[in-house]
Amino acid sequence: MSRPPCNFRRRGLPGRYCRQRRADRFVGSEHGGSDMQESTWVGITSMRSQAGSSLILPFTLMHGVVLVIIAFGGDALGDSSVQLAVAAIAVIGSMWTTLNFDGVFADFAALRKDMPDGVASSNFGAALQKLPIGPMRIMGIVFSALIVVAELLAIY
Repeated sequence: MSRPPCNFRRRGLPGRYCRQRRADRFVGSEHGGSDMQESTWVGITSMRSQAGSSLILPFTLMHGVVLVIIAFGGDALGDSSVQLAVAAIAVIGSMWTTLNFDGVFADFAALRKDMPDGVASSNFGAALQKLPIGPMRIMGIVFSALIVVAELLAIY
């Protein structure tokens, strides 16, 4: 079966496209990324940074509440069901926020590769290219784990 010609749009046939034209749209720029429009890149970057910022308050409140329970719980922490509930909040909440924040870092690593030329040639672009995202992802997981371990040691 032969391929149809690549002029579907000109003939008015909706929904069809030329595979070569689609492939041409995804050719990388000189920075190794795609030819993403700068406004799209800025919008996605803004959205993901807001997602990361929105995770800080729940993480802080959750661990603040756990610390208040540990500090002022008194005899209530002697009950194993209360201990289990507080430990579950600390562990599950930390896992949720840490995994989501790690996803934000992973997206920034990908966005760094798709940086438009106008941004890449700026000082901000140069600083973003040097950002150690891998070590930051590891530090986020390690610090969250250390906080949870300290809380669990205080609970039990």
